[in-house]
Amino acid sequence: MGDFTYKGTISNYPLVDVYRNGSKTIYVLMIPDEKGVTISSKLSLGAATHATIYNFNPGSNDMLKSAADAPNHILSIKVGETPVFVEVE
Repeated sequence: MGDFTYKGTISNYPLVDVYRNGSKTIYVLMIPDEKGVTISSKLSLGAATHATIYNFNPGSNDMLKSAADAPNHILSIKVGETPVFVEVE
C-alpha cells in the first residue's frame, strides 16, 4: 500500500479496511470466504463524490483503473473474494 497507513476496519461483511496518506484514503473491500460469493455493496465516501477504483489485472504488473461517481457520497460497488481498492481525495 505504499505510503498509506492502516487506520482500521469499518465493516466485516464485506470486509472493508481503511488506509490513509494525507488527504487520500484507500478503502479495500473483499469477501474472504473462498465460496465465490459476489455482492453489491454501498460504501460511504465521506465528503467525496468521485472515486478511482482499482482491480487486479492477472498477468499484468498494472491494475485496472476506472473512475466512478458517488451520488450523495455513496458508492455502489460489486465485491467478491478478490480485493477491490477504492481511492478518494
